Amino acid sequence: MEIQSKEARIILAIEAIQKSKNLTVGKAAKIYKVPRTTLRDRIDGRIHRMETRANNLNLTEKEEEVLIQYIIDMDERGFAPKLSGVEDMANYILELRGAKRVGKLWAHRFVKRCTKLKTCFSRVYDFQRALCEDPKLIEEWFGLVSNMQAKYGIIGFLETRKSIRLN
Repeated sequence: MEIQSKEARIILAIEAIQKSKNLTVGKAAKIYKVPRTTLRDRIDGRIHRMETRANNLNLTEKEEEVLIQYIIDMDERGFAPKLSGVEDMANYILELRGAKRVGKLWAHRFVKRCTKLKTCFSRVYDFQRALCEDPKLIEEWFGLVSNMQAKYGIIGFLETRKSIRLN
């Protein structure tokens, strides 16, 4: 049974070297059919490329977490930032560190990359609709419904056939 994954073979080679004092890096690389330099780098502590963070990301992982949390906090308060606001926040963080500014589409890609965030269009809140959400109007309507239920003996909306008798 041959192990197909190169990464799995590298891990097995490292384990074999750690268990056996006589096994050298070169011999283990030949036995497990992995590059000697890659095996040597992993033993020295270099991390696999898939596990590392991309070099082209402007913010560190911690800075991104802080930015995401700030955006979520602003949204919960009812002041969700626009993409330009997110870009300004990122530029402020980078300015404190002395790094260069983010690009034109950085904020769009950042929101797309982050699963906790999403963009949406904001609409003007209709005044007539706002009036309909007045608690006094809503209470009056439910009062009217309860009066009709009491007047006609309606127990529930789904049980109207049972409570109304037809002669």
